[in-house]
Amino acid sequence: MRKITLMSGIPGSGKSTEAEVRMCGSVNRPMLENCSHNRNPDNIIVSADHHFMDGPIYKFDVSQLSAAHGSCLKSYLRAVSGWETVIGEHFAPEHVVVDNTFTTSIELAPYIALAQAYDIPVEVVTVQVKIEDVVKAHARNSHGVPQGAIERMWKALSERTYPYHWQPSMGVTFTYIDAVFR
Repeated sequence: MRKITLMSGIPGSGKSTEAEVRMCGSVNRPMLENCSHNRNPDNIIVSADHHFMDGPIYKFDVSQLSAAHGSCLKSYLRAVSGWETVIGEHFAPEHVVVDNTFTTSIELAPYIALAQAYDIPVEVVTVQVKIEDVVKAHARNSHGVPQGAIERMWKALSERTYPYHWQPSMGVTFTYIDAVFR
């Protein structure tokens, strides 16, 4: 059965690690590092961050942020509609994980609407960070997002509400997990 997972949380909360865990079923760091090479091809992770990758190097450019989110949405659309390609063949991935911040319902809306249009259940997984841990998330975020921006995202995420039609009977579920800081 196909499914979609939308990872939500502030930078440095552990969203990307949790996305890999959901794809690979392991929290063992060496296993996760090999996950992208050994992952079931019926599973796919899409992210706005992929737009900023230059080979193995992450090169963030704020002027490209809109293009990055557009690229992520297009990749997601290809995956849910069955137009994702691997070696020139079309297929519909069994499990699609979107790894973005999704701090507001407006950011989630197109992803949930497409999942509903294709009758694919969607789970929104929010990695929650306590206000006192925002500094730790800032220190851990790998993209150089300024602390002030992370604090604004935390506030938006903590105030996020959902439309009434996003409920289990409509194929939408919500899961909350706590960020882990060591």
